[in-house]
Amino acid sequence: MASTAASASMAPTGPPGATDASPPPVPPARVKPPAPPPEPAPPPPQAAAPPPPPQPQAPQQPAPVRLNEMPWFHGKILRDRAEELLSPGDSPDGLFLVRESTNFPGDYTLCVVFSAKVEHYRVIARNNSLTIDEEEFFENLSKLVEHYRADADGLCTRLTKARPLAGGGEGGEGGGAVYRDVHIQAFKDAGWVINEGELKVSNLATMSPNISSLAILHVLCYIFLLPSTLGLRR
Repeated sequence: MASTAASASMAPTGPPGATDASPPPVPPARVKPPAPPPEPAPPPPQAAAPPPPPQPQAPQQPAPVRLNEMPWFHGKILRDRAEELLSPGDSPDGLFLVRESTNFPGDYTLCVVFSAKVEHYRVIARNNSLTIDEEEFFENLSKLVEHYRADADGLCTRLTKARPLAGGGEGGEGGGAVYRDVHIQAFKDAGWVINEGELKVSNLATMSPNISSLAILHVLCYIFLLPSTLGLRR
């Protein structure tokens, strides 16, 4: 009897019609995977480094310019002295010298022997050039003599031989004093001339007191040598 009662007490007491079947399992909730971390922002673009300051350049040294010897130039001598030096009675045609003009200061005179006489040709200095006939123009006496040595071109005769200074000689041999000139174009090409457009008074006024001697030389060459037709040196 006691076991019957115990069995009865262990019987399920659920509502009528209930069974002992288990409820269906509930599927687990879907979990979203965590979002990937945001990518780091790119660094801001760096400003380009400024270019290095230009290095100061040493001033370019002008190239040397060869001076042309003029052994046939006798400077300031009189007409009579020129004729005496040429000795026309004993000299060949074409013997010549050049002197400064005594009647036209600033001009020159080409003296040349022809037919036992001395002919004197005025060499006119005009606009930084030289001319005899005002048709052919030359930048200096060396160019003029070179031209008339190649061709008489209106003179009484072609220049053939120079009468050098006493103690001098053709090419300067003999150790005597010899005048020289320079070709203006060679002077420009070598860098010794400042263009007129680059020379301003305002610039000169603001120049540093430590201006180089080379710059001073450029200015002096421009002022004194260019206006001169020859730039004669002894």
